[in-house]
Amino acid sequence: MALRVLRPQSREEALEYIKDTGADARGYPYLVPKTIGLCIEIKDLSARDANIIKQEALSKGGDASISISAYSLKGTSRVLLMGSLKTLEEVAEKLNVQPIKNLRSLSGEIKRSVENYLSVPTFKVGDSCFEQTAVMGILNVTPDSFYDGGKYNTLELVAERAEQIEREGGDIIDLGGQSTRPGYVPVSLEEEKRRVIPALRAILESTEVRIPISIDTSKPEVAEEALKIGASIINDQEGGDEKIAQLAVDYNASLILMHNRKVDRGEMMFDILDYLEESINLAEKKGVEAERISIDPGIGFGKNAEENLSLLKNLSELRSLGRAITVGASRKSFIGKVLGGEKEERLEGSIAALVSSVMSGAKIVRVHDVRESALAAKMIDAIKQSYK
Repeated sequence: MALRVLRPQSREEALEYIKDTGADARGYPYLVPKTIGLCIEIKDLSARDANIIKQEALSKGGDASISISAYSLKGTSRVLLMGSLKTLEEVAEKLNVQPIKNLRSLSGEIKRSVENYLSVPTFKVGDSCFEQTAVMGILNVTPDSFYDGGKYNTLELVAERAEQIEREGGDIIDLGGQSTRPGYVPVSLEEEKRRVIPALRAILESTEVRIPISIDTSKPEVAEEALKIGASIINDQEGGDEKIAQLAVDYNASLILMHNRKVDRGEMMFDILDYLEESINLAEKKGVEAERISIDPGIGFGKNAEENLSLLKNLSELRSLGRAITVGASRKSFIGKVLGGEKEERLEGSIAALVSSVMSGAKIVRVHDVRESALAAKMIDAIKQSYK
């Protein structure tokens, strides 16, 4: 007889499996946390703290991997805490009553990260929330963007492209006037305004366009001008700008915060998590609502092909930040490194990256090929919602 090996990805999915057994509903709250297994990696703990965590984990039916030197109470250690959701919750409770301040603080971080990881955050724009995967269609009004530079060089073509994005199933239009391709040359504030503001007006004047418009920029002045006339999302290419966060509050706009690494800050995933957490904290301190924030790991920004692949593989780790995830992998060079071919030949690789991203928790996918991407996203959403 064949057996099923199950790995529930959420409380809701775990509950579906438990219901199938015919269990007493009164036992659901106790059974669900026992069915979900997780690992939490923690850096740079003292040897003393690492040992305490290991002992607490063992006492609750879990375990923790620590360095050999930590057993001799020497130096610091990385810790891999492992166990069921129930175990991790109980370990966090035990740490919360420790006399050591660092461990009490860590208790809260464990609870928050686990709950965020298991949640399904929405992304709110205006008065509407995106419950399913949102497809963000790219509209660059630049002469030098890597894929569509110079393609939409009249207001008529801009409006036609915006209408096409919506017609093909796009949920958001992402309008940009500054290329961020490798080796790009920054444009002046006035030049970026000259490119995007008339284009935005042309889109807004079209009776065929009803979906929200995002302004893709790192300049607060450009963002404000766009918000004044009708944009409702700021796609912050730098992530963590106080002026842009304040604009999001002032205009009740939504905000996408991107990781854009300028210098090597060590291990990539920890770097991305730290960077985005700082950006989230800054935005929320200014008053941006949590459900109006999305985070983007910045595929292709300060990362080589191998790092981009690793990022997609580990994308689900960003769920611990508890915000909707945006991914823009469409047509990028790392796809060509794997599959060969120029940018015009990367559709299949782009769809594969999209599927991987959505399965790992991405809520928004930023794409060039809207029709194909919208169909793929719809199919993946249907698969994800089927527990049986």
